[in-house]
This record gives sequence, structure tokens and C-alpha cells, in this order.
Amino acid sequence: MPFRLGLGLFLFLLAGLARASAVAHQPHIVLELVSQTSTLRPGQAVTLGFHYQIEPGWHLYWQNPGDSGLAPSFTFTLPEGYSAGPVLWPRPQRLASPGLVDYGYRNDALFMVPIQVPANAHPGELVTFSAMARWLVCDEICIPGRAALELKLVVKKKVPGPSKNAKLFTLAAQALPKPWPGGWKAQGTLDAKAFHLAFATPDKPTQALFFPLHPNQIDNAAPQEYRFSSHVVHLDLKRSDQLVSGVQTLEGLLVLKSKKGSKSYSISLPLSSR
Repeated sequence: MPFRLGLGLFLFLLAGLARASAVAHQPHIVLELVSQTSTLRPGQAVTLGFHYQIEPGWHLYWQNPGDSGLAPSFTFTLPEGYSAGPVLWPRPQRLASPGLVDYGYRNDALFMVPIQVPANAHPGELVTFSAMARWLVCDEICIPGRAALELKLVVKKKVPGPSKNAKLFTLAAQALPKPWPGGWKAQGTLDAKAFHLAFATPDKPTQALFFPLHPNQIDNAAPQEYRFSSHVVHLDLKRSDQLVSGVQTLEGLLVLKSKKGSKSYSISLPLSSR
């Protein structure tokens, strides 16, 4: 959907002046920097998370936002010796509007980031984690937001216990894509009109959906043609009109839906030409 600014831009600039805390209240968003554990331990990684509570009707975006939008971004300022890993992106939803499909999140989303605690961290030390979060929240209009966040945790020798937000991390971990199973054979081809994917699986999915990691490869709004026979998932994806060069590898998420629920897998599929 279009990127329209006005009052949202003023609020966006004003947000940058706010004093940093663990919680930020923004237009259509409540954002909190949270920890999976209640304390830190020397040499042990801790998982922090940016927890968004999103007003009904509004949405945020995945790392590939689809036909419009902008993915959230997160920047940490860490104490010496601490290091941040990559953002762990939960499985998105297809967000359809006339002629467009975006990829993102409604209602609630937790973006987890692993943080490595140095082995020489001192027990009893109070550690401050500072972060800047930026996002675009959209409904009929889009409003950019940003917030400076701070979270303080104590270093202790003993094994950290769960924080009050530990359940959020458990649920978010269930929404993370799994590695592609080693025993599942997969192949892909590309012609002038479409990507043609085939996956051998012992499951019996009732539907398959593909979320491309990179923009301008598939036609996001086009129907994804799915069929299943003899334990093989066949999925045809219309090629994007903006794809001007050949694609040697198709990367993204494959979501398999069944009566038991949904499972998502990260794939990196070499392609051959038809």
C-alpha cells in the first residue's frame, strides 16, 4: 500500500526525542524490549526480543515486505565484549489488498535477537542493553515509527531463570522456520512464466505456500498453484514482471498446512531451466 506521511511523520520525529526505557507507546503500536531470562550468566548467550503489540487492523512487515512496505530494523549499542546475532524472523502472514500481497504480522509479533555474554562478565554487574527500533505500521495509511529502548539485567553466576516474558519466547520459537529436513528431496525449475517447485514429504499437507526471501522474483499477488500426489508437493509460482535476470537459487519459506496445523521450513533451492 502507498507510503503516505503527514501527522505520522511529526510523531515519528517526536518519538526520537523520548527518554529511553524498556517500553514505548507509539501510534498503533506498543513496543517492549524483553528478555527470555531474568538474569545474565558469564559466557552464556541470552535471547532478547522486540515485542510488538499491534492495534487491530494494522500490521508490520516481514524481512521481505512483499509488494509494498518496509521491514522493521533494530540496532543495538552493547557493552564491550557483548555481541548480537541476526534477527530471528517469525513466520509471516500473507496480507492481501486489491491487486497487492504483502508479507507481515498482525496483532502481535516478537523479533528475537541472540546476544552473547562475554566469559569475563562480572557477577553483580548491572548491564544496560540499548537499542533503536524502526518500523512502518500500516492500514489504509502508513506511519513510520522509531523508539530508543533500554533494558537492564544483572550478571549472576547461577543458571538464569525464566523471565516473566519467557512464554512469549516459547510461542515465538514455535513460529520460527525449521531447517529443511535432510531426507526431503526437492527440485525447482524456472521458465519464462513461472517457478515450478517439487518437494517429497512424508506429510500430507492440505495447502502449501511459499514466501520469497528476496523481492521482485515471484508475482506476490498471483495464486500459488498447489497440488499433492504420491507424497510430492507441487507448487507453481508466477514469475514477477520485474524479474529481469535469471535466478539460480530460490530462497524463502515453505509453509505446509494440514489438519494438525502449520509447519514452516527455510529453503534454498537450486533452479534449472526448462
